[in-house]
Amino acid sequence: MLFDHDKIAEIFDGITEENEIWAKFIDVASREYGIDHVLYGFTHSVVTAKRLKVTRAINFRHNYPSEYVEAVGPDRFLDDDACTEAIIYDHTSILWSSVDVLATPAQARRIELDEAFGIAVGASFALPFDEGRGIGGVGLCTRSRSEADFAREWGTRKAEIEFFVSCFDLAMRGPMVRSLFRLAPRERDVLAYTAGGLTAKEIAHHLGIGAKSVSNTLERARRSMDAKTTAEAVAKAYVYRLI
Repeated sequence: MLFDHDKIAEIFDGITEENEIWAKFIDVASREYGIDHVLYGFTHSVVTAKRLKVTRAINFRHNYPSEYVEAVGPDRFLDDDACTEAIIYDHTSILWSSVDVLATPAQARRIELDEAFGIAVGASFALPFDEGRGIGGVGLCTRSRSEADFAREWGTRKAEIEFFVSCFDLAMRGPMVRSLFRLAPRERDVLAYTAGGLTAKEIAHHLGIGAKSVSNTLERARRSMDAKTTAEAVAKAYVYRLI
């Protein structure tokens, strides 16, 4: 069983490809902690999460059954989840069994679906902030353990599990960001200069291109970063360490 922090920290050593990191995480979570399903996600801004709703704003991966996702609604997979709200807005840790079923009608319906699919036992928690990397969180679901058994496991191994997930997050977030937001070198340069407060004319001078080219490059950068404004593109690129 895992218990040594050095051993846990070495789990993802030498693995740099996103899918390999994910597969290793799922394997160890299952073998060591009896976790059957995982939801992992992050966003650069609470403000954006509130404005766009969490499913739209969060970059996430999971291994939940497709029939469950369809029943919940892929376009609202996170929005009616009380645990997600606790993570994003309160940065807290929560056992699913402690969630107030009557929080909202939508959340109550979600909990009913969870129970119908046997996805009602688990825990969610926020991932630690680290030099402006954004807000992250994870949900861990077990379908093979009772609520009481999982609560006991969580009570004794909570710190270990959180450390394991944090090590995964450190390994995973960079590769996942780079696959999600494919900034061209010139787009990265223009966003970096914009972050430094330079005007389009000043950026054009530094790069030896026309001001119109700067404007066009910023537009492409906004699309690359899935951002509505240049400020949002800059914020995402900065938080996700792309500039």
